[in-house]
Amino acid sequence: MCVDLSQLQHLLVDESGQPLQQLVVMSNENLKTGEVSLVKFGKPVQILDLTTINNLGLNPYIVMNTFKVEGNNAKVNFQLASRKSSLWYWFDLNLAFESDKWQIVELNTMEDQL
Repeated sequence: MCVDLSQLQHLLVDESGQPLQQLVVMSNENLKTGEVSLVKFGKPVQILDLTTINNLGLNPYIVMNTFKVEGNNAKVNFQLASRKSSLWYWFDLNLAFESDKWQIVELNTMEDQL
């Protein structure tokens, strides 16, 4: 649900304006390779460590900072990073599990010049 946010979609395009063929998420203590099976843009989402992302020159990529699920509520914080720009996009979400699916209850976004 996080990678399908409408606020994120316009940022997930390449220089030609075409949608990316694969979405990359950096693995860390909150998300390990192989933990999640997702498809985006018709390709499996890659969960890779930062060294691999840098070595392959992949751009942009998502960094999941917080992913806490407590009962029927979840808090998620992630950022969209890009080596081609010093501008990072931050997303904070509160979700609730209602009627057999997760719903976004609150969404905050921020641009941050690093």
